[in-house]
This record gives sequence, structure tokens and C-alpha cells, in this order.
Amino acid sequence: MVIRGQATLDRVLKGLFVRQRRDRFVRDGLDPSLAGQVANGRLDLQRAKRIQTVWQAQSASFHSDRMKALAGCPVAMAVFGQGLRVGRLAHVGRYDLVLESGPDDLPETFKKHDVKFYCRAEEVQAVEAMLGQDPETAALGLGPSTMLAERWRPDEELAIRWATDHPVVRFRFRDGQTLAGTPQRVALYEIEIACSTAKVGVLTHALHQPHPFDVG
Repeated sequence: MVIRGQATLDRVLKGLFVRQRRDRFVRDGLDPSLAGQVANGRLDLQRAKRIQTVWQAQSASFHSDRMKALAGCPVAMAVFGQGLRVGRLAHVGRYDLVLESGPDDLPETFKKHDVKFYCRAEEVQAVEAMLGQDPETAALGLGPSTMLAERWRPDEELAIRWATDHPVVRFRFRDGQTLAGTPQRVALYEIEIACSTAKVGVLTHALHQPHPFDVG
């Protein structure tokens, strides 16, 4: 309906067309949140189907973030140049986080790009048993990545393959440290892996490009 000049006929017709397209995609089995983006032209249909396949395969979004869920909990996190730091994860922001550690639980702010991986504090021994070193990468003397061009990111196809095959993967960080485990969830910025009895969040910005991992 066109009322008081607030909407043009073109807008009304376009809105009806978008809703009809969205409803058709939903009837065809596409998730409503993805169907709306496809109907509006913000997302390619084939990519939307791949994203939905990822969600179904790993029961989580390609953009999920476990670190935020651990806010307020004791955690251990590996920091470039500092080893493992243990404390209470007091705050998780977009680009930084706050860890309360030491005898006085003093808050300390870390840039996310300085963090390699994290886990619950009680799981740290299981994680340490899965750590290793790649001498060739370590010899490069790399630290945290500060430019997007230096960062490796997974794609939906890799997420689907790992969710199907459940391989053991040896992740290689920029400083040469390695961590072995089985991927449980692959997201754009972090990969959740099972290391023995522990669950670890590997931050993809910390992995070495062009050789971020070995399979098997």
C-alpha cells in the first residue's frame, strides 16, 4: 500500500518480490536467515547453500566465536613471545581482550592478533602434550601478523571436508610452534579442535601462511 508518499510503488513491488523469493528459497530448504540475504541480492545462492552445509555438518556457523562464550572463566592462552598465560578472561572485544592474572588478579589487555590459541585453564596440561615445533618456520623469526595479507583464512569447502573426514591436523603457527588435534568446528577467524580431552580455539590469524597445517 502506498500511503502519504512514504513509499513508492516501485519499493512496494520490490518488497513483495523479495519476500516471494525469500519464501520460495525457504520452501526449497534454505535457512530463513540465508534466504533473506539471497533474495535481497546480498548473497549468492550457491554460496548460501555451501554455508548451510557447513552449519549442518558442524552444528555451528562459519562465523561463530567460542572465545566470547568463555568470558568470565579461567583460561589459558598462548601469546606470541610470552608462552602460555593463565588467568580469568575478564573481557572480549572486537580487537582486544582483558586477562586478569597474577597474585593480585591485575587486568592486562592483549591485542587479539598477539594470541595464538586458547583453552580452559584446567585443560592446559592436555594441550601442552600436543604441542611441537617446526624448526624451518621458527627460523623465519616471525611474530604476530599485523597485515591482512599475512593472514590465512579457511573457506567453507575446507570446513565441510574436515567435518566429514575428522582428520588429525597439525597446525603451524607463525613462530614455528605446532599444535595437533582434530577439528570440531571451522569458522573464519578460529578453528575449534579436540586435543586429547581438551577443546582448543586456534586463531587463524596466528597460523603461518602459506603452510598453516599438515593433515595426518
